[in-house]
Amino acid sequence: MNDRELYSIVGISTLLTTVTLPTISILPLSIGAIGVGSLYGCYRILTRHERRIKEERKEFEEFFKGLGLHNRNEEFPQLTNIWETENGHIYSFINPIGLSSKSYEDRDIAIREYLKCNKVLYESNGDFINIQTIETTLPTVVPFILPKRKSDDLIIELGVNELGKKVEINFNKIHSWLVAGATGSGKSVCTHNILTQLYCNYSDCTEFYIVDLKKTELNNYRNLKSTIEYVDKVDDVEPIIDKLLEECDRRHQLFTRYKVKNLQQYNKKVKNKLPNIVLCIEECVRI
Repeated sequence: MNDRELYSIVGISTLLTTVTLPTISILPLSIGAIGVGSLYGCYRILTRHERRIKEERKEFEEFFKGLGLHNRNEEFPQLTNIWETENGHIYSFINPIGLSSKSYEDRDIAIREYLKCNKVLYESNGDFINIQTIETTLPTVVPFILPKRKSDDLIIELGVNELGKKVEINFNKIHSWLVAGATGSGKSVCTHNILTQLYCNYSDCTEFYIVDLKKTELNNYRNLKSTIEYVDKVDDVEPIIDKLLEECDRRHQLFTRYKVKNLQQYNKKVKNKLPNIVLCIEECVRI
């Protein structure tokens, strides 16, 4: 390639094809033109971002004054930066000495209404506090694929949260659960979700006791192999609970003898392992 061909390539990239200059002179010119344009663009973006922070800093300060969110020296949180996320925004503040994340949580409703979002997360490291807004909503339908698990823990997937992350519970760590809510809020769906996963994944190491006073809500689990007892009358509920309380006392005595704290540790020390026990009560009331 000769000098003229090389010049033509560089000239096209810099839109200076109408001037005949040596190649060696064009290169610094093109670099300089690109450099100045890039710096100017960065300057414009940075200025716009800083202007937004400055404006919102004043608005936040007035808002915090109205909330009484300040320390003993009447110092208010100072906005330092804003980031956009997939689910909303993160507002970073200099946190005055004396304010904790609880100071913000106590004013959660007002902060959510001010930021016009459904949920707010507070994360503090002492000097700074980040307020993350969750502007997305929960999906109305979540595709369900039965997770296959084999472990010592009874892990159940409940669904997803506002961040789109799976929500799981471990029944070996949280032993008692209450599914509550208004009519039509999904209590039955949640209960069937939990029982389906327990039966499908852990029936070989779990015994089930089902109390179904509606007589139809949990009837599908009645004749399954791992269902030890199924009752649908109020008078039959108390004997089951008494039986399981006696079993709890017996197991605690075994744990003490083998110097363990829970069922998982016990089963690792013995040949004849004890099963998990799940008691599910559907709307049991005592009059």
